[in-house]
Amino acid sequence: SWTGRAAVALAYAFAGAAMLAFAQPHALWLALAALAAFIAVQGPLLRAFLAMRGLTFALGVVAAQWVHHLCNGVSLLVGATLWIVQRAGGRRTPWTLPPDPWPSNARH
Repeated sequence: SWTGRAAVALAYAFAGAAMLAFAQPHALWLALAALAAFIAVQGPLLRAFLAMRGLTFALGVVAAQWVHHLCNGVSLLVGATLWIVQRAGGRRTPWTLPPDPWPSNARH
């Protein structure tokens, strides 16, 4: 979904801006803006947890979702790299799907 993709981008924007804030303190505002946008994208889920379990739990969900979306970014990078290696480089990797599409008469 587009919200998931936006959450991945915002998770990395927050991480990058937070690291940059150590060298450039004004980047802290950018980090806070990225965090606020990340929370806004996760709004429906966080509102449900806030109503069911309270503020402390919802804040824990924000942290867990942030790590989750950082991991999604890593998996995107690894998957895209393997896809490029298979198609452009002509190399086969035994632990991934074959580069050719499955035939339409394949049994499931």
